[in-house]
Amino acid sequence: MKASRVLWLAFCVLFTAAAILGAWGLAQLSRAADQCPPPSEQPCGYTTTDIIYFDAQLFLLGAEPLQSGGPFPLPLEVARFLAPLATAYGVAVSVWNLFTDRRRRWTARRAHEHAVVIGDDPFAMTLIRHLRAEGVQVVVISADADPDGAEGLAATASLVVMGDPWDQAVLRAAGVPRADTVYACLPDSAANAAAVAAVAVLAEQQTERDEPLACYARLADGELALALKARRLGLLSASKFRLDFFTPEEIAARTLAAHILEPHLGSDDPVPSVAVVGLGPFGRALIVELARLWRVRVGAPPLPLVLIDTDASTQLTELRHRYRSVDTHCAPRTKNEPAQRVDLTTIPWEIRIPDIRHLVLCDQDEDVALRGGLNAIRGTASAGQTVTVCMQQRTALGDLFNRQPDPGPGDVRIFAIMNEAAKPAELHNDTLTVLARAIHGQYLIDEQATGTALGDRESMQPWEALPADLQTANRRQAEGIGAKLNEINAVVVPMTHPTTGFTFSAAEMDMLAQLEHERWCDERRGRGWTFAPVRDDLRKHHNLLCDWSDLSPDQRAKATAAVRHLPELLADHGLQIFRLR
Repeated sequence: MKASRVLWLAFCVLFTAAAILGAWGLAQLSRAADQCPPPSEQPCGYTTTDIIYFDAQLFLLGAEPLQSGGPFPLPLEVARFLAPLATAYGVAVSVWNLFTDRRRRWTARRAHEHAVVIGDDPFAMTLIRHLRAEGVQVVVISADADPDGAEGLAATASLVVMGDPWDQAVLRAAGVPRADTVYACLPDSAANAAAVAAVAVLAEQQTERDEPLACYARLADGELALALKARRLGLLSASKFRLDFFTPEEIAARTLAAHILEPHLGSDDPVPSVAVVGLGPFGRALIVELARLWRVRVGAPPLPLVLIDTDASTQLTELRHRYRSVDTHCAPRTKNEPAQRVDLTTIPWEIRIPDIRHLVLCDQDEDVALRGGLNAIRGTASAGQTVTVCMQQRTALGDLFNRQPDPGPGDVRIFAIMNEAAKPAELHNDTLTVLARAIHGQYLIDEQATGTALGDRESMQPWEALPADLQTANRRQAEGIGAKLNEINAVVVPMTHPTTGFTFSAAEMDMLAQLEHERWCDERRGRGWTFAPVRDDLRKHHNLLCDWSDLSPDQRAKATAAVRHLPELLADHGLQIFRLR
């Protein structure tokens, strides 16, 4: 039981006991005849209203019947000591709660380099636990006025501030001006937008910040998130506030896609086939992430996909129009049947893909999905199939199935969408970081085409193994997309059908390649690199750190390729370039 509830329960017990005993004792007490209403000549008792009035006076040490001294009936003897004790206890509890609240607010206001989480729903609570596990101080802003709810939050977070998250006084009380990161995790997208707008105003008022305040806002609508990400890429310069938007489904889909495909990305690995049953928000996001990741395997055939839902064909058409990678790197087949009623054991034969390696059940009731997944495993055990049942929240039943962290063929695995998405490291893979990874992936493809093998030099590493300074360099390149497009009066917008049909002219290609080279030179010199005729990564010498005019056509090719690949890179993420008139 929560501490505050215990304290107030104890007060209620003391108060009730004192009031009952006091009334009982006063009812047994007689007063002198001269104090009784005439024409009485005998001692009399107190009236009901007198008993109530004098009983209340017991708690203030001023009950009139006690002024003449005893002896008193036993219940009254106990009550005249118990009532003041209850009063003193109630005052002490009130003062303690007030002190505790003030202390929390004072500590939160003076917190430094901490994380602020706005919201207290299951997604936010999971994020808080992950942050605390990483040793991060967490301040939570909650609009829940229930003190017990606040105390429950305090048991999970470092500090709790109660109030509306779009109120700047509340944000200051949470120490937002000195925070490192703000996570707006309310279930309502409009409320998160209002909160981050208020956070942005506070951040821009700060003059002593060395790094911009990072803010991640949760959205329920994937289409809206995509439009806002396009807007984010249009920002021309960094400010004191860095905002990105996310949907839990997109982040969790990225994690699950990596779990499914990373064992198959080697050139000699067999090509897997994946069936996705249920094309709700998470199912669609998973298809997109599978297509993006499969692109990394150079020379591989399109990824075989089976998509099952009531309108699977229509959904596939929309995904192909919106995401180029789905159209280019996948070979999907569809079955237009409600996901809840499909017979999973017959899917491989009806679709004519008898060796489905991964079966993913999305957007279904847990019991129904588990039963269907177990039946599918029983019917196709020889195919070495792995079934992943995707649920919104982690459950005890899911933990039972996930005892083995790496399930083998023929196993059922529970994937908790909200729990997987609420990991700080995944949330920090914002729009610019995702594009930076894509830029680096294209660099690896281009360099391998020239004969450079993975691992030959420091930059020829997968993103996870790439040094932090090179990851930062790729991020700076992604940050410069908006500035380069501004030079040709163009912006980034969500993909549409039909597309804008944008292409660079030869003059634009040359101008933007020169701007990219100058940006690259500034970034390298800022990290201590200098020009030398022969490249030496250990000594930070580079033969391309010179003016654009001094480069040969072959040497200009790398900067030109960065510009040439930009429309394709954006298209893989559901974005395109639109030329303003």
